[in-house]
Amino acid sequence: MKINLYENCTILDATKDMLGAIDNSDFSVEHIIVVPDRFSLQCEKLVLEILPCDAFFNVRVVNLTALSVELLSKLGVNLKKEELLSSGENLLLTQQAIENVWEDLLTFKKKNISFCYEISKLISQFKSSSIDPSGLNNKAKGSAGNKYHDLALIYNEYQSLLGERLDANGRLATLTEKLKESDVLKNCKIYFAQFEAFTKEGYGVVKSFVE
Repeated sequence: MKINLYENCTILDATKDMLGAIDNSDFSVEHIIVVPDRFSLQCEKLVLEILPCDAFFNVRVVNLTALSVELLSKLGVNLKKEELLSSGENLLLTQQAIENVWEDLLTFKKKNISFCYEISKLISQFKSSSIDPSGLNNKAKGSAGNKYHDLALIYNEYQSLLGERLDANGRLATLTEKLKESDVLKNCKIYFAQFEAFTKEGYGVVKSFVE
């Protein structure tokens, strides 16, 4: 096992250094470059600019969510389309959760899409920190206590609506467990670029890759 860390003045320059160090001459080895979704197109352009023209035979760019779905399938976890929750569906599910508990909310008086997006991000952060609805501070008083009350209601309703489906956090957590007993990445080299940080589940996947 060998781990390389590429550093430069900017993340972009470090990414270029990393891509320039890839030797894709052995086509039995697959090189997987994992990037945040917003960076995927730029990274694909960099691959074309920096690597030889045959690079796309065994070098590819993918985001962590898509990679998790792909690897779960290879690991025998045959997820049906209806069992997976996309980011758009996650937002709609959050919106539905807010709508369902609207009359019981004490503080929150908005339910537009911008507010739903912010609540969706909060729920993702809670899940990444292993905080369930009952773990929110129910002893707080005043305005803070009312906000915790509302968040707990929305989060609990979200979990109820989610049921057995897997959102991004759930997919990564499942992948971490499955990778422990598999050699599915035996002929792969994994590269990470442009990430400022990972969620708890994301770090779990990276740890599994290393192990």
